Amino acid sequence: MTMRSSVLFVHVLGMLALFGGLAIEWVFVELLQAHDQLQSPAVAATVLKRLPRSMGIAFGLILISGGYLASTTGTGRLPFVGMSLLGIVLMAAAGRILSPRASLRIRVCIVLGIVYLMVAKPDLIVAITAIAIAVVVGIAGNLVRRPSSVRTSSV
Repeated sequence: MTMRSSVLFVHVLGMLALFGGLAIEWVFVELLQAHDQLQSPAVAATVLKRLPRSMGIAFGLILISGGYLASTTGTGRLPFVGMSLLGIVLMAAAGRILSPRASLRIRVCIVLGIVYLMVAKPDLIVAITAIAIAVVVGIAGNLVRRPSSVRTSSV
């Protein structure tokens, strides 16, 4: 196993941890908002308070391994790398500024946009467009209201 494949493994591991953290956050935010009478909201609140630390570790793995990969492959100055870093900054800002539910949708869309950039390695215009579309889709997802649940009664 080469150094590059080991670092790439750590990079993918960081991405998996990030997606796992977002999935856990999504479940617990939905649980807290769907059930105002949740029997144990303290458990959900505790999980949500601990997630930023776990997500920070995931981001650290991604940034360190990604920086190494970019420097050794010579891609560090390419537009998709810079836009990916901007996407990470936007995710962090959304997480700090917006409510958990609103920021969650935006952050999920941005991270999917970053994955697209890493796979496609597009030029500057496409990279900017990809992150812009991700942000717009995330914001639009917050504006679309959920249909109210319809209760049916059996007769």
